[in-house]
Amino acid sequence: MTDLFSVDVLEEDFWPGITSDLPGIREETPCLGHDPSPSKTLYALILCFGIDEMSTWNDHDRWAALCSGLSCPICRRNEPLDLVLTLEASWVTMQEAAPVRGYACLVSRTHAVELHDLPEASACAFMRDARGVSSALVAATGAVKLNYEIHGNSLPHLHMHFFPRYRGDCFEGQPVNPRLVVQPVYAAGEFQKIRDAFLRALTSSVT
Repeated sequence: MTDLFSVDVLEEDFWPGITSDLPGIREETPCLGHDPSPSKTLYALILCFGIDEMSTWNDHDRWAALCSGLSCPICRRNEPLDLVLTLEASWVTMQEAAPVRGYACLVSRTHAVELHDLPEASACAFMRDARGVSSALVAATGAVKLNYEIHGNSLPHLHMHFFPRYRGDCFEGQPVNPRLVVQPVYAAGEFQKIRDAFLRALTSSVT
């Protein structure tokens, strides 16, 4: 199994140096302002949504093992990768190889496939954590809007993606499209600056 990213994806979801000639990847114009070199890794497509010609749930035994937590890589590791903070009901992850500046992910500390699978108290705590992450990201990034997404199609362990949006970003008028993102999205030293500002804002809100 390949280790990468905050939330984890499964081995077939990741190929280093992926380019548009691989199965399931259609060639599109790279996001303006980014280096379109095919030697760059399209991390965001892989990290946020996974690339798999056959949906994971079509393998019934594998899907059942993931949903139960038995084969969940987060549960087996006891935490996600790129962990930056532990909250009441969730882990917060951030990494430099991200689809947009300020991207973060909130991962439930309780294994659940869907939000409604959590006990009521845990679900309320998860949403309180999401509210705190939302506020801290806006404070740290100056984003004009945040986009929130929950998928879990490759890894059915409840997690929420946070995508800061900016005036003039290359996805105006549409959702963030990871297929158009190539690295890096951060200038030198910018990731550490945003991460540290985010953690200061978040910890001050929960203390």
